Amino acid sequence: MTKSDYKKIFEKAQEFVNKWDPCSFIESGAPIDEYDSLTNKILSGAINQRETENLKSDIIDLLDNFYGTPVFDELTSEKKDLLINETKEVIEKIKKLMPTKPIRNAG
Repeated sequence: MTKSDYKKIFEKAQEFVNKWDPCSFIESGAPIDEYDSLTNKILSGAINQRETENLKSDIIDLLDNFYGTPVFDELTSEKKDLLINETKEVIEKIKKLMPTKPIRNAG
């Protein structure tokens, strides 16, 4: 994967994450790079072909501990289920951005 390829995939992944806006930061006027650590985490997991369930747990942890909102333990079970399902959906969308050929370093 070239740097140019990665940049295109990152921009599309960033678009998915910002549209998802799990903490409503973008809706509140945050810059488009607000969730870049989240986007990078998901994209890295997709590139490394991590299982969605494992990656989902890492993303929920990142949302809870890095972004601090929504505080997962304080959500109703309905809201938790919704967040988990939305997290899985975003991960799967980003995984579909990956090239079908094996990824090689462009070093």
